[in-house]
Amino acid sequence: MINLVTTYQEKYSNFECDFHSFSQSRQPFNVSSHNKNNIVISHISPLQEGGNSAKEGSSLFLRRMFSTSSLRGVSDTSSDFWKKVKTRKTLDSNNPFSIVNSFIKNNYNNKDIKNQIDFSLINSILNPHITNFKLTQEEFDILKYLKPVRFDLSSADKTELKNLIGKYVYKDDLGRPGVYVFTNKLNGHCYVGSSISLANRLSTGYFGPVLGKRKVDLALTETKLESFFIDLYILPEDLYLQENSNKSVNDSFSKIKLKAKSLILALEQILLLEKNPELNVLKVAGSPAGIKRSPESMLPSFTKNRRSVYIYDELNKTLICESNNRRLLSEEVGIGYSNFSTRRGGDRLYLNRFKFRDEKIENEEYTTQILNKEELKSFFQNLKSQLRKDIMKNNLRNYIEKVSRPNTKKIELTNVITGEVLQFKSLTDTALYIKQYGDKFSKCTAGIVTDYSSRNMVYKKTFKFKRI
Repeated sequence: MINLVTTYQEKYSNFECDFHSFSQSRQPFNVSSHNKNNIVISHISPLQEGGNSAKEGSSLFLRRMFSTSSLRGVSDTSSDFWKKVKTRKTLDSNNPFSIVNSFIKNNYNNKDIKNQIDFSLINSILNPHITNFKLTQEEFDILKYLKPVRFDLSSADKTELKNLIGKYVYKDDLGRPGVYVFTNKLNGHCYVGSSISLANRLSTGYFGPVLGKRKVDLALTETKLESFFIDLYILPEDLYLQENSNKSVNDSFSKIKLKAKSLILALEQILLLEKNPELNVLKVAGSPAGIKRSPESMLPSFTKNRRSVYIYDELNKTLICESNNRRLLSEEVGIGYSNFSTRRGGDRLYLNRFKFRDEKIENEEYTTQILNKEELKSFFQNLKSQLRKDIMKNNLRNYIEKVSRPNTKKIELTNVITGEVLQFKSLTDTALYIKQYGDKFSKCTAGIVTDYSSRNMVYKKTFKFKRI
């Protein structure tokens, strides 16, 4: 006799899609089996009175019924079969999505859930798929008990909110990092997100006129922004600035951003576990939201989403760098991220010298001389510095040539049709002479003569000017 009453709650995650107990939304029922090798339903009876729930449950159960008769003669017991079924546990032990899924199931409706979230749990979730993730026990303790600031988004005055999240920043500036939680006033459903620049994320992602198709976007569109609270968890500056305070700005900026990213993702993960937000499709911080995938495709999550890049020096026909993460390489070496996509094909070269490719070029013409990140960064910096000097020299040379040019107004006039060549003492005299050729040339002025002479162009397909 199999009793399906005391089982877990139905459907906690995207990939918990197998048979469930109906104990939450349908009538619980009993199933009897009388065959060792085949599952046979001999009796289905509701455990409580009410409606057609039992019929509905039995119908779905019958559709999902399977046979183990294929094991007959292979083994005396069914242990081998179930061992094969449960082989996914090996994967789940390292899969951040499965770790989160298991934690939420085991602590559902646990009022003391916050105390169940510890340092080792957060590390086991984020370390497998966040590059350069670093978190200490001391930092975890601070983040776990960080207090939020709540704003009612129906309020017309948002001055205090704008002051807290700071100004919109650009690539080379550091914004105000933190975590935000949208909570629906009507049903309590919430969404947890994070950013190293709250002003950028909120102004472009949520407070703008156009929203996307994610679950949270649809909720915001349906009930309007005014129906939500927003809780802001601002990351304390001393957590991510202190260790880099004695270093140069250029050397520490990327490290500060990486440290801030680790901290806000850790804080976001703590809140995802604590709140189990209804509007977050995936409950692992740093995940691409809204995509339903199998557990096998999510270990580690970001490994499959990183884009490889190979950098070739066309001058020396050498492969100098290979990386499986464009974004990280961009931050560490100082190459604008957009260059990897705009120059990865064709003949467009970076700094007129370097070729970017998604795949390795199988050609004996190229040799391999891989530079480490520090050498690569120094190499590009020196090259850019030299290019700037060359540009300044060229600009200066052009300026000197321009100012040293004789400041004369004498003009040599050539009639390209007849071949006649005349000289005039001034621009005005030249213009007056041309006007005598009829209405077609009646609007000729000294300014026109100056313009056409500087551009070396033929005026009205007849006259060509040259300063002498």
